[in-house]
Amino acid sequence: MVFMLSKKKIRQLEKRLRAELMELSEDLAQTHDLGSERSLRDAVKELSAYDNHPADLGSEAFEQEKDLGLANAFRVRQAAIEEALDRINAGTYGVCQKCGRPIAEERLEALPYAATCIDCQRESEATAYRRVR
Repeated sequence: MVFMLSKKKIRQLEKRLRAELMELSEDLAQTHDLGSERSLRDAVKELSAYDNHPADLGSEAFEQEKDLGLANAFRVRQAAIEEALDRINAGTYGVCQKCGRPIAEERLEALPYAATCIDCQRESEATAYRRVR
């Protein structure tokens, strides 16, 4: 049986969410500082990419794509955390957004920004998997 979270537990999870949000903001700033939005020519510090070995350009392109992917993943997680903090303020934190049942405390401990219960999450992932196939 799943019970609603205590106010003390919600405050503990809120503190974790805020700390994670701060850490993500720092990570995003660092990713931006690495020059993820610079051109390939600027990255290899050449006037032209023509005289560079294709493997060098490929490596740099890979690094830029990786940085952009990381920054996007950080932004998605940041948005999920901000939404969780909004749910705390609205008094709906810990309640599944799909079925309305309480989200298990263990799930919130593992993923404090979870918006759905494990059953609804599994169903959502199974549906997405069937669409891809």
